Amino acid sequence: MDSRFRGNDGKRQVDLNSYSVSSTNFGNTMRFAHAFAIILGLTFVSSAMPAATAAVERPVKKHVEKINPAILKKYDTNQDGQLDENERVLMKNDMDAAKARQWDRTLKQYDANGNGKLDEDELAALEKDEAAKKAKAKAQAEELLKKYDANGDGKLDAAEKDAMREDAKKKKP
Repeated sequence: MDSRFRGNDGKRQVDLNSYSVSSTNFGNTMRFAHAFAIILGLTFVSSAMPAATAAVERPVKKHVEKINPAILKKYDTNQDGQLDENERVLMKNDMDAAKARQWDRTLKQYDANGNGKLDEDELAALEKDEAAKKAKAKAQAEELLKKYDANGDGKLDAAEKDAMREDAKKKKP
């Protein structure tokens, strides 16, 4: 094995000091070398290890998602304002069950021959109905935009959305 890949104890290592690295890409090179060593199952060694470690092992910012309040209310059983692993599993199970119920309804509606599958003709009927629903929804959206887009910019701003909500409240019994 090349001496650059062997440590004093005979174990496989990568010694980055054996390679010339320009200062402009040193940090990226150290991160690459560290990742490369991990992939190859090697130990990463370098005289610049403290600097490299700081660059490679910096804390990762957690991505904090804004969770829908209705979802939190339903699934945040410990009321800590976030969903832990168990709560996420519960939510996923509920979502999977909802998908299964939807599939059962779809199958019941479109499985004309009752074989438990959607054949080519049955699938074509489903696709036709879905396309019609999509076209209807698009027409309704265009109609609402035409009615409430007061400034004519092609989208609804906050005031225009508020006007639409007010009209919807008036129509409710």
